Amino acid sequence: MKEQIILAKNLTIKDLHNHEMLRHCNFSVGKGDFVIISYSSQYVKELIQFLLNQNTNYSGCFLYHGETLHKKHSIRSFWVSDKNPLIETVSISENIMVYQSRQKFMKLYHSGEAYRVMKLYTAKHPLPFDLEAPLCELKNVHKYMIFMLKAVLMESDVVLLDEVPDDCDVKELLWIRQFIEIYSKKGISFLQFTRKEGPLLEFSDYIYFIHAHTISYLMFKDEYNTENYRKVLFERHIQKIQNRISVADYQCRAAHLGLDGILAEKVELDFFQGEVFSILDLSGCFSSKICQYLRSDFCDLELDGKRSRNYREAIEHGLALVSFKGEDPMFPPFSAAQNLSVQILKKISRGIVINRKMEKYITAQYMNKINVQSGIESEYSYKWQLIVYRWLMSNPKLMVLEEPLLIDLEDNFYKDFQNTVSEIVKKESTCLILSNLPNNCLKISDRVLIIHDREHYRLFDLRKEDYQEAYNYIKP
Repeated sequence: MKEQIILAKNLTIKDLHNHEMLRHCNFSVGKGDFVIISYSSQYVKELIQFLLNQNTNYSGCFLYHGETLHKKHSIRSFWVSDKNPLIETVSISENIMVYQSRQKFMKLYHSGEAYRVMKLYTAKHPLPFDLEAPLCELKNVHKYMIFMLKAVLMESDVVLLDEVPDDCDVKELLWIRQFIEIYSKKGISFLQFTRKEGPLLEFSDYIYFIHAHTISYLMFKDEYNTENYRKVLFERHIQKIQNRISVADYQCRAAHLGLDGILAEKVELDFFQGEVFSILDLSGCFSSKICQYLRSDFCDLELDGKRSRNYREAIEHGLALVSFKGEDPMFPPFSAAQNLSVQILKKISRGIVINRKMEKYITAQYMNKINVQSGIESEYSYKWQLIVYRWLMSNPKLMVLEEPLLIDLEDNFYKDFQNTVSEIVKKESTCLILSNLPNNCLKISDRVLIIHDREHYRLFDLRKEDYQEAYNYIKP
């Protein structure tokens, strides 16, 4: 798994007067990632200042290389912009070499070493301008490139990029892209902040969107196109799971499942908080076997650090198993609101505390969501959502959805399914989907275990691997 350089969980940034500027932000940046942060909010400057100086008042969890920030462990970050000032009395090469301390710069300046060092340094990355050119002749994009070089020379591991200047031509854009690509492979992470459709969007690994006071959307590289980007930028949200990676706290394992005796080798799966994980069963027989295994007394299941010896204990520790195969029945004589009641779950588990007033309030909220999402167009979708929300009221650690989709098509029910999974993820539960429908599993999952038969299976991390590899593995 890629090392997470930055991991923010429920991050709230406040100004000097203790007013909340950005609220409840969830995001992560992997080592060597190139991330776009697209914004229409004026409060993005607070996030930039926080990443540069870490002197802003904040609450929530913020980890840098797995450790909480403090004075001795601040972020090695650098801000790149064509508006950064340059020293007019020295050459371009000496401007690039000014770093770490004035004393070091003066030594380089008097020895003439700066120019020789920069000649060697730029031999591998030829600049589209002369190092000895007068500063007044530099284009804005050239100043931008100078500070990209300075960021690397200062040994930054997080480089924050302003928008690429408008006077950037094709040759200069190619240099910027190649520079990011080369140093991303060396483990440097790049974050570009932009409020418009910049030339680097399609080149990024993923895009976060800031609306008003929070990070509201995450778009992956394979989802990007101009139409989708504009819909999200102007808050006309497309039907997607909004909080897949942004809420997934990969420092926190929510569950561990060992599939002993089901597959040929001993397979153990870790599930992380807020993750969507699918087991794609191409044979058609393993989904039922895994559900039977979860209900058995010999299941190797750990939830929230607690081992479960049987199905009842697993439910008490945070398991929710949703199926239409007789285990989670609807009760026809009762209303939809009564079917949502956790009193029905009380028949299964001793561990659910019932607050009647709170239950009535939550039930009303879920009923409204069901009616808005599906318009009660599909009886199956309506009943399925009732069962999911009933379990969701018990705040499960791991929600297992067995064969939730009947058809492998983009229909209204699939949109209901996406929205329902989004609700599960927003509650910081882990969602495990057991299905034999490839397209829908691959579209919605962070990771997927594809099973052909007992001997042939493979785990794909769709946050980092190309979807096409997974599709190719599905083909017989």
